[in-house]
Amino acid sequence: MADRTFLFDRPALDRIATRPEEEHNWEFDGGGLLGDGIFKLYARISVGKVGVLAARRFTGSTCESVPAPSGSSVSLPALAVLGDHLYSAHTGLDHRIRLDRFDGTSWTPLGTLGWQHETMTAPALAAHNGRLWVGHSDPQGRIWVTPTPNGTSWPTHPKHMSGSTTRVSPALGVFNGRLQLVHTGLVRRFWIAQQNTDGATWTGFSHLPVMGSMLAPVLQGHGNRLYIAYIGGEAQTYTNYTDGSGWKTPLSLGGKAEGPAALGMYQGAPRCTVRGLGANGMLWLSLVDRAAYQAVPGTENAGTPGAIAEYRGHLYTLYSTTRRTALSRLAGQGAATLPRTQRFGGTPGRPPGRAWGWPAAPRAGDRRRAADAEVGCRKRCSPGTDEFRRWRRSNLRK
Repeated sequence: MADRTFLFDRPALDRIATRPEEEHNWEFDGGGLLGDGIFKLYARISVGKVGVLAARRFTGSTCESVPAPSGSSVSLPALAVLGDHLYSAHTGLDHRIRLDRFDGTSWTPLGTLGWQHETMTAPALAAHNGRLWVGHSDPQGRIWVTPTPNGTSWPTHPKHMSGSTTRVSPALGVFNGRLQLVHTGLVRRFWIAQQNTDGATWTGFSHLPVMGSMLAPVLQGHGNRLYIAYIGGEAQTYTNYTDGSGWKTPLSLGGKAEGPAALGMYQGAPRCTVRGLGANGMLWLSLVDRAAYQAVPGTENAGTPGAIAEYRGHLYTLYSTTRRTALSRLAGQGAATLPRTQRFGGTPGRPPGRAWGWPAAPRAGDRRRAADAEVGCRKRCSPGTDEFRRWRRSNLRK
């Protein structure tokens, strides 16, 4: 195999450092006189800073704080409402899923997921038929779903979703009275399975057309629709839905985002949150049917995207950061009004604009960094070759 050099600019290193729980890989041509084929370099990065749970909740007008769940997290968290409580789940430093319960005033730790295997990815969480359902993948890529009536007792053994594997987190959602599970396959395709009406067995996995990603998708059921959101090519956020008659054409919400995305309901409409691209990427909130982003103030140091859920009339966003802050609830009583520059506009990976949903100018230096990266590639491989094209796709579009 010929010598190969991998080059990383500062933004690329920052993106890797904020996702220490993920396995990263880069494809390259082995070269050589006889052609040695295509290879992949795999790496998992360790960083000194470990995220703690924090959050904001954004409507564009007001903000107030409440306590956040304690503990450190190596993954983005998940949220779901069951009964009169808000539940959260996240992967701890011991690679076990930990659950907490919120009653509107304080969080109660519930311990680790019963029957659980270790996991290197984020959990999925959904409420259905009076039970809380937790989904996760283990280090071997196997997918598991575990129900609990209250987050503390685990009367049913985990269900192994056989027939498929994944390197990232599965997604859970409810549609037409049935629990749905979607995951990213090993070839960037999405696969879906549905719980049967008996509530115990599942259908086999089938391929979702059109869509695909290297990152985990997210699901949200609403009325007669099941919505999906994911980070696709060139770090753009895409949404789509089915009403039972087939999946529609994916819609790009624009911007540049660190994946995965998050979905939740608020005021009768599905919402999507993402983390903007860059070292100081903040959280952004949008509707799912059009690009109408709002920046979430105070989330400039978010280490992961934020899970979202509506609870007692408020939209909560819980995420992991290296800076300790409180879980925040916006549009609450006695909350302060946010400055206009924080409330409106922009897109993820871009500065805020002058009004909600207005396009913003590209970040200064984007074109210069792209040009510098291309020059670095020209020094080691000839433009116009397959090697050059592969290198450019894997580096300039990350």
